[in-house]
Amino acid sequence: QGTQKQSSYAYAIYSSPSCNKSAVVTEVTEDDINPVDEIMAYPNPTSDKVYINLGEAMVTEKDVVIFDLFGKVCEVGNINTSGATLEMDFSALEPGVYIIRLKLVDEIKTFRIIKD
Repeated sequence: QGTQKQSSYAYAIYSSPSCNKSAVVTEVTEDDINPVDEIMAYPNPTSDKVYINLGEAMVTEKDVVIFDLFGKVCEVGNINTSGATLEMDFSALEPGVYIIRLKLVDEIKTFRIIKD
């Protein structure tokens, strides 16, 4: 109708043949939504340090490459690869958008970070 958006929905009453009575309802936990072992970068945006939770993954400094949006490799102050959290110092970088490429054993992860 004109420019108004309308939504439609359907529902099933328990006694209706459309209702799947054999469905099992399970509780959704925070771990189902945000898996603990998911590798993620934070904070984003950042003003100085960026952290990446590695979980069980092991990386070395040569496994981490930081690019600007033009594809130029950027040097950051310090990359600490010891432990379960990777720490990078972005304080020397100009404000902008950067891509972190992280080479793991069986895959390559990329993260888009905004530097304030």
